[in-house]
Amino acid sequence: MSAWFSLNGMLVVRKSPDIEDTIKELRELLNEDGLEVKEQEATITLDFHESNDHGYGVVSNIASLLAGLQPYVIGAAALDATLDDDKFLIVVGETEAKAQVDLSETLLVNRVLPHINYLTDQAARRLIVKLLTRTRVQIGAVFEYDL
Repeated sequence: MSAWFSLNGMLVVRKSPDIEDTIKELRELLNEDGLEVKEQEATITLDFHESNDHGYGVVSNIASLLAGLQPYVIGAAALDATLDDDKFLIVVGETEAKAQVDLSETLLVNRVLPHINYLTDQAARRLIVKLLTRTRVQIGAVFEYDL
């Protein structure tokens, strides 16, 4: 069975012979233009621009490969992903704690604050209640975060 899958975003990893096979496997799974690799002296930048029809197994393999890069990631990255009509984030970071902080700040600045002024009073109250109860939600395929 297949699904429409897109993956967009960038992550920076420390150069290591341990990740060469992972990058090769990602290149094989993604379409020709789906991954741009830029090597610098001590780092490698992976820039994802994937949008293609993939089997569910391939999508799962991509998420697993990204999770395997976690020890090599500098900072954290939140990659925008879509599987059919479901949008989510795949978060990869040096440590789960650092990824939580970086993701939280990114979401606040890029996805919440620009829309605050458009909330009705009722919607603003619902948001406040949600923030106060801090419900656990699943984000992407890699980590779980308190929001």
